[in-house]
Amino acid sequence: NQSNGRWIREMWPTSNETCPAPSYKKSIFNIIEYDGAHPHCWHRDDFTTIGNACMEMNCDLIRPDTKWISPLRINETKWMGVWRQRSCDYYEYTDTELQQCFNTRKVSDIKVEGASIAYFLDQYLQQRVSNLTLFNSSDPEAISVILSSLSLLHQASKEDKLMAEELRARDNVGPRQEYFWVSSFYISSERDTYTVVDRMNQINHLAYDTLTPKGYKMLNVYDMSATFSYDTATQFDGMHIIGPPMKMALTKLFHFLCKDTVEGSRL
Repeated sequence: NQSNGRWIREMWPTSNETCPAPSYKKSIFNIIEYDGAHPHCWHRDDFTTIGNACMEMNCDLIRPDTKWISPLRINETKWMGVWRQRSCDYYEYTDTELQQCFNTRKVSDIKVEGASIAYFLDQYLQQRVSNLTLFNSSDPEAISVILSSLSLLHQASKEDKLMAEELRARDNVGPRQEYFWVSSFYISSERDTYTVVDRMNQINHLAYDTLTPKGYKMLNVYDMSATFSYDTATQFDGMHIIGPPMKMALTKLFHFLCKDTVEGSRL
């Protein structure tokens, strides 16, 4: 399930009318604050600061002179770009447009499920929806949206047969649910014997083949994250990839959630 797309770098905006000067949201990551009136401006990043937070036990003991840092991470303070498909466009939405989608589709809840990758996704998601109002959950027509990482980084050592059985045992997506899962990222390190990039790709295909008939929808970030696998990984670990791929994962989420309800701006 390849994305058949590519990253397009754009000029860093110099006009405050096009994009207000970036400000940074206080969080564990140095994320440029989302502007609900200018959604495209969110696709800016300062790679010299992104992902420098120490998230795992003892990572702060690593000597700085032992870290390999690419020129992109050393020098790139003004990067702006998006992932574009070759055969179609994604919509991106202002807060007003996304609120219209939530109202029309009666979105009452957005839950994030998984482990560390899900936690990082949620840091970006909360910026994106912080100014929106969810629908009344007691309404019988309200829908719940679930965004999951399936904890794929923790599944690599399982035999395919066991993993497929566990995925098949999941409930089918209900009529008042939208269930999206984020594929494994393109990792550039080896956590253990099994958690390597080729194995993660196998798991992506296994999960896609098993869950799609049950109503689950995959957001493919594997291809998108190959470009930034090391450069925007937290604590330089090559696994917990944030920055542009995570922003595009959420762009995909809202595109597929709202494309038949509200027409946004084409990427």
